[in-house]
Amino acid sequence: MNNLSTSTSALSESETAKSRKTKIQREDEIHMTMDSFVKAPAASLPDGWEWHCWGDGSGSLQAPDGRSFFRYDCIPYANSGEIEYYRDESSSSYWTFVGNLESFKKFAEERIRELLNEQTQ
Repeated sequence: MNNLSTSTSALSESETAKSRKTKIQREDEIHMTMDSFVKAPAASLPDGWEWHCWGDGSGSLQAPDGRSFFRYDCIPYANSGEIEYYRDESSSSYWTFVGNLESFKKFAEERIRELLNEQTQ
């Protein structure tokens, strides 16, 4: 009986250590994901326009001159399928977009193309 209880105790300690290690790995993965940052060229805009996307679900469209447009956050309305966004740097109130991030980016780039066309006319 003593050997059985020693084996059970050792197994329990081993499982606890493994569980603790797995939890730490998951926390590290979440931390790395939250801290990740990706730059991607805008699909339908002139050279120099880039999407800056963070692992926490936020980001913005950056103009070649460094100004930020369509700052977004996917988290606040994630359950309802909406994205919170601000149109430009001077916006103090937000809008919501119904759809996924890919659709939002297409929408934002279309609005920027319209603005660019207005400026050239």
